[in-house]
Amino acid sequence: MQARLISIIRKEFIQIMRDPRTLAIIFVMPVLMLFLCSFATCAGSTGGGIKLIRSLLLLKQARRELTRIVHPRAVVPVTLGGAVVPNQVLMSVLAFMLFYGSTMVVVSMLLMFSGLDLVSATTATIRS
Repeated sequence: MQARLISIIRKEFIQIMRDPRTLAIIFVMPVLMLFLCSFATCAGSTGGGIKLIRSLLLLKQARRELTRIVHPRAVVPVTLGGAVVPNQVLMSVLAFMLFYGSTMVVVSMLLMFSGLDLVSATTATIRS
C-alpha cells in the first residue's frame, strides 16, 4: 500500500514538473492572489491598502518607461482622464509604493523572526 502511494506521488510530481501550465497554477496563482489582495480599497476609500488610482498610475508609468526604452527620444506623457499627470505626482506615487512595499517586507520579516513561516507571515502582513 505504501509503495503504491509513493509511486503515485512520484508520477504526479513528474507530471507537474513537465507541464509549464501546471507549474504556473501552483506557483504563480497564489502569488497573484496575494498581490490582488493588497488592492483591497478603491480610489475614494480610506482603507489601509493600495488605492487603485495609485496602482493605475504605477502601471501607466511602467508602460511609459518601457516605451522610452524602445524609443529613447519619444515624449510619452502619462495621462489620467484625458489630463497629463505631473511628474511630481508620479514620483510621489512611486515613493509611496516603495515605502509601502518596504514596510510589508520589514513587517513580514519581523513576523518570521517571531516564529511564523513565510506564507503565514506574508499573508498576515497583507491582510492587516
